Amino acid sequence: MRDLVRGLLDLIYPPPIGCPLCGSGRERDLCRGCLDMMAPLMGLPHCSVCGRFAISVAEQNPCHTCRTTALPFLLNRSVAPHEGIFRDLIHALKYGRRISLAEPLGRKMACVAQSEAAYQKAEVIVPIPLAPDRLRERRFNQSLLLAQAAGRILGLRVSEALERQGQTPHQTGMDAVHRRANVKGVFMVSRTRTIHGKTVILVDDVFTTGSTIAEASRVLLSGGAAQVLSLTFTTGTR
Repeated sequence: MRDLVRGLLDLIYPPPIGCPLCGSGRERDLCRGCLDMMAPLMGLPHCSVCGRFAISVAEQNPCHTCRTTALPFLLNRSVAPHEGIFRDLIHALKYGRRISLAEPLGRKMACVAQSEAAYQKAEVIVPIPLAPDRLRERRFNQSLLLAQAAGRILGLRVSEALERQGQTPHQTGMDAVHRRANVKGVFMVSRTRTIHGKTVILVDDVFTTGSTIAEASRVLLSGGAAQVLSLTFTTGTR
C-alpha cells in the first residue's frame, strides 16, 4: 500500500529528473562525475566485523573494539566513510529532505550486500525506526527509505518489525558510553512473526559507534531472530 501511494504521488508530483546530487543528466541516479568523486574512498580497508574504515592498511583487523567486545550482530558493512561527499549525501537526505537520494543510496548499499557471502542468507530487512516525535517532525524515516530501495535490489521483504519507545536526545557529539546509555531499552519488537527464526539485515543510514545497531540487534535476537547483519550507507573511520 505504501509503494502504491508513493507511485501515485510520483505521478502527481514527479520527482526531479537528473543526478540527485548535482542535477545533471536525464536519469534519476548519481551521474558519472559524482560517482568519480565518490570512488577514491570506496573500497578502503575496513574492519572485518564492524566495517569501520581504516586510515592505514597497517591497522589490526579486526579492530581493537571488535577483538575485545562481544557484539550481538554478525557484521556491519557500509558503502563509504562518513566524510566528504558521502556525509553530504546523508545530510541532504535527512536534513535537506532530498528524498530522491534514498533510491540511489539504497542501491549502493544493496551492491555492498551482494558482494558479501553472509548477506546471501538474509530473509528480511528491518530498518532502524525513528522516535514518534521525530518521525512527525521529519515526516519520513530515512532508514526505511534506504531499506526499501535496497530490498528491491536484493529481492527481500522489508518489515518494520522494530518500534522505538519514547523520545531520545540526538546522539551527535556523544561518545560511545553515552550513546549506549541513550539507546538502552528504546526498541521493542512489534512484528515477531516476520523475524522469527530468520536472518535479518538491519538497515540504518550511519554506523558511528555501533551503539544503536547493537541495541537493536539485541532486541531482534531476543524477539526470535536467528542472526542479525547490519548494513549502512556510511560508517566512521578508526
